[in-house]
Amino acid sequence: MVNNNAASLQDFRNFHGMVCNPAAAGRCINEFSGATSIFMPSDYTRPTNEADGGCLNSFRSFDISKILNRVSYYALVLFSFTGLTSLLGCTKFLIGREEQGEISVEEGNIVAESNPELVIDSSVFEYIIKKQAQQQQFEDDLVTSSCNHQFFIKRRFEYDFGGMLTVMMIHLGCVGDEGKTHLVEVYRVKNALLRSVLRYIVLPFEHFLQARNEKGKSSREQTL
Repeated sequence: MVNNNAASLQDFRNFHGMVCNPAAAGRCINEFSGATSIFMPSDYTRPTNEADGGCLNSFRSFDISKILNRVSYYALVLFSFTGLTSLLGCTKFLIGREEQGEISVEEGNIVAESNPELVIDSSVFEYIIKKQAQQQQFEDDLVTSSCNHQFFIKRRFEYDFGGMLTVMMIHLGCVGDEGKTHLVEVYRVKNALLRSVLRYIVLPFEHFLQARNEKGKSSREQTL
């Protein structure tokens, strides 16, 4: 059955290009409901001396799943200047297509076709698996999680916003849990001024997420 309320490829192109109308933005955001959405710099290096929790600790501060809505989307459009860049015709749409490429945790990173400096580290897949398992109250028991180690790329998008910011967005599905679409978005800032602006936009999100995740962790521990 065709879902008439599902987002189209053009919806996603506009959504990631930061020129999306509210109705289409809602359709795109609904696609990621119940899944994991990551927004992070491509040059992030996972700590080698992590405490217990491993990748769960590494990527929690980049997990925007709980705050991804139309309000946060348009806040980013406005304050990151990406919306203005697109409206002025300065954004280069590089790639936007449906895919069916299978990848696994062991295969390594996803590298942007337009810019090899844009990389999604394979640890992100591990985070998604462990988070889904934890949500299902199996914690680190990956075998019983509905999402196994086999992911597949549903869609790929790549943009250059005015020569200042390059971004890659990957929509991921997972074998065994095909109904969910995970979003992993990595960016690289080439302009020092924009880097400073984004820092003050992203950091409050990170602090909010850390506080929210710690609260959720405490609640789960109390119920055990």
